[in-house]
Amino acid sequence: MTKAQQVSFYIYALLSFAGILGGMLYIVTPDVMPYHLEAIGIPWSALPAGTRDLLRVMVKLIGGVTILFSGTIMTLLLVPFRKSEPWAIVTVAVTGAFYNAMGLAAALYIRHTTGARTPWIFGIVSLTLVIIAGIVSLSGMRQRGNRVQRA
Repeated sequence: MTKAQQVSFYIYALLSFAGILGGMLYIVTPDVMPYHLEAIGIPWSALPAGTRDLLRVMVKLIGGVTILFSGTIMTLLLVPFRKSEPWAIVTVAVTGAFYNAMGLAAALYIRHTTGARTPWIFGIVSLTLVIIAGIVSLSGMRQRGNRVQRA
C-alpha cells in the first residue's frame, strides 16, 4: 500500500467501525430512535400494534444492513485493499460514497419534511470522509501505477 492508501485505509476502517456500532445501536434499541418518533409526530403508544411491529422490524433491518455493509467494507480493507488491488480500491470508494450519500439524503429528507432532529451531521461528516478517503486512495493507486510503469 502507498502512504495515501494507508491514510484511506484508516479512514475507511474508522468509518466501518462506527457503522458497526451504529448498526448495533439500531438493533438493540427497544422500539425506534427518538428522531423517528419526532418524524411520526404521535406517541408510540398511539400507533396501531401492527405499525409498531413494522417500524421495529425496519429499524432492526437497517441496523443489520449497516453492520453487514460495514463488515463487508472491513473485509475488503483487510485483504484486497491492503494488497492494493485496484478493483477493491474502487469498490470501497464507490460503495462507501453511495451508501453514505443515501443515508444522508434520507436524514435530510426527513429533517426537511417533518422537522425531526435527524443525525444528518453524522451523514455529512461520514460522506465527506469517504470522499476524502476515495480521492486519496485513488491518487495512491495512480502513484503506484506510475511507479510500476517506470520500473
